[in-house]
Amino acid sequence: MLIGAEILFDLMYSDQIKTVENGHVIQKTEFGWIVSGPISASFTTSMFATTVLSHQQDLVENDINARINLDDQIAKFWQLEEVKTKNILSLNEKVCQLHFENNIKRNENGRFVVSLPFKDHSLLGESYQIALKRFLSLERRLQTNIELENLYSKFINEYLELNHMERILIDESTNNTYYIPHHAINKESSHTTKLRVVFDASCKTNNGVSLNDVLFKGPCIQEELTEIMIRFRTHKYVFCSDIEKIYRQIWVSENQRDFQRILWRENPEQPVQD
Repeated sequence: MLIGAEILFDLMYSDQIKTVENGHVIQKTEFGWIVSGPISASFTTSMFATTVLSHQQDLVENDINARINLDDQIAKFWQLEEVKTKNILSLNEKVCQLHFENNIKRNENGRFVVSLPFKDHSLLGESYQIALKRFLSLERRLQTNIELENLYSKFINEYLELNHMERILIDESTNNTYYIPHHAINKESSHTTKLRVVFDASCKTNNGVSLNDVLFKGPCIQEELTEIMIRFRTHKYVFCSDIEKIYRQIWVSENQRDFQRILWRENPEQPVQD
């Protein structure tokens, strides 16, 4: 493995055995005893060439007899083995992160509230008609499958009961709205969640622009799984938890909720509701 110089000497113990003058050194470390010392130049070249070839097999397998520039190959080898450093953010990712930091707040109940990272929401066109068309298609599908219809109704009603959405009882239509189509993904083989409802914010409005198109995309903030697992193993005690409906625990600013409207009704005899 590669060890940075900033921690190398913290790993060394005082115990050391030297074989002969200018020979090998046997050093005790946190990892046990290690051997270090000079070896012949011919062996070094051979060792590196073998290692590099194993890492670069895809590049040289069609031209295995070609002359290899050893310096270039060693440079590529170190690049392959380099420990990942902190991500460099693009300009858009920096803008999105700054927007988040400047607008996140907590309401009177302690719940986090965030603001949608708009580029320019005035670019959005009319979305009601396409959302209505998609909903009526969904409704016809649900009527052919009673079990699926019951699961879907249960999902929507739970959303309402938990106050994760609310009915709009009067006409509050404004220019600053976006209707999100939704549909069901039914997985019969699942033992836990057979129904998953997908909200499609990539659906284009009448001018070809979707909600996702006018939002900045933030950087990936989750660490690599390898890093998480290594850190997990360094502690004596760890906690695992499951935050129920985690993506609904953070609310969107009230003045922006019209950009997340959906259409629904319990049965075709009722009017379609926002």
